[in-house]
Amino acid sequence: MPQESDPSFGFSDIRWFPILACSLVAGADLWYSVSTGKNDGKYVGIGFFAVFAVGAFQRWRLRGDRFHLVTIAGAVMVLFALALRNTDRFDRGQVLPYLAFILFCVLGSIPGHPSKRRKLT
Repeated sequence: MPQESDPSFGFSDIRWFPILACSLVAGADLWYSVSTGKNDGKYVGIGFFAVFAVGAFQRWRLRGDRFHLVTIAGAVMVLFALALRNTDRFDRGQVLPYLAFILFCVLGSIPGHPSKRRKLT
């Protein structure tokens, strides 16, 4: 008879695509800035987070998943930070906004309450 699986949280439960995509965009931003000497790579980040926020909003409307809601908040926060960085009002470096988004993805993956799993008969 199958037993109920362990509902504890593990790192394998993190949804990796947004983290991987964010890392690639951060790398492209950094590469462009280093290779050209200009700080125009942030437009790639602004575009990525705008498209990601719209897509995550649509997925949240379809599924109602808390993960998408948290990543929407992270994407909007990073969009705001990159826009402020673009106007030179708030510039804490290139990597910090991307790390903040990755943190939102990790926090969104943590379950809010223990899932109630039923026994398979």
